[in-house]
Amino acid sequence: MPSDPSLSKITCPSDTTGYTFGSPVAAASSVTLDGQDYHSFSCPYTGTGAIGTVFDGSSNDALVLSGLLNPAPASGHTQGTADRSKVIVQHLDSGSNVIDSTATNIGVIEAVKVTATVAPLITFRIIGIGANQTACGVQTSVATTPVTVPFNELLIGNFTSAAQSLSVSTNALNGYAVTAIENDQLGLNGDACTGDPTSATNTSCIQDSRGDDAAMSHTASDDWSSTDTKGFGYSLDDANTSGTTPAFEYDGTADSCGGGIDCYRQFADSEDSQDPVSIMSNTDPSDNHNLNVCYKATIPTIQAAGFYENYVTYTATATF
Repeated sequence: MPSDPSLSKITCPSDTTGYTFGSPVAAASSVTLDGQDYHSFSCPYTGTGAIGTVFDGSSNDALVLSGLLNPAPASGHTQGTADRSKVIVQHLDSGSNVIDSTATNIGVIEAVKVTATVAPLITFRIIGIGANQTACGVQTSVATTPVTVPFNELLIGNFTSAAQSLSVSTNALNGYAVTAIENDQLGLNGDACTGDPTSATNTSCIQDSRGDDAAMSHTASDDWSSTDTKGFGYSLDDANTSGTTPAFEYDGTADSCGGGIDCYRQFADSEDSQDPVSIMSNTDPSDNHNLNVCYKATIPTIQAAGFYENYVTYTATATF
């Protein structure tokens, strides 16, 4: 029972046949029964009463107690085992004589504390996309895997296209950013390609594309629809409208792009001391944000025969 009944609120039933209720009364240790002190809560009434009148909150309004404080644990209390508090309900006449009485017990036990720990999390996946799939507004020429983009034999008068999908999930309150950088341009047998882009006369390097307006870089987009413009580049496609914010998109009007389906950029080039650039980001916790990265290449007639390669590194960083 509460140490201070004034903290409790008593609501008496509404008047009904035989009962006209007055103001409720709460008193501390006002009743002693069998040597035990009880707090008393009463709803005085005038009227003759009525045998069998039910105050159950349905047939008639109930007497409602709210704001009660749980008692302190009993001496020798065992956690997980309820202490019992006795409650006596009495119906008194005008002379405070007991007409009817019943007793019950209330078991008071500790609340169950539920705890859990959520670690800071981020998941990042690279997913291959098959050939003859639509990405960045064009059909892919070859299939990719999570770790390879095999252009196979590049053509002189046609583009070869490929794509991968990036997927990010994180519970970071401030979201994430995914950056990209290549170790170098596509070099014959992986040999170094100086500068970015390398000289057009360097037949042992497939240079990063300059774009149709010669305005393309790792930070600026340009239209690239002409196969007369040689090289390697990438574009982005938020095909699933998943909530991520791409740095640009294949059909955008960023920088020198005209809003067709051929807006591309170079990858940042580590060999040329360029910093990684953000390609997708979000400022909130994110669930399965997806972005297609589309690769494209074509070569000049003077390109030396052989095997060309480089490495593109994607890094996903959560912002907690």
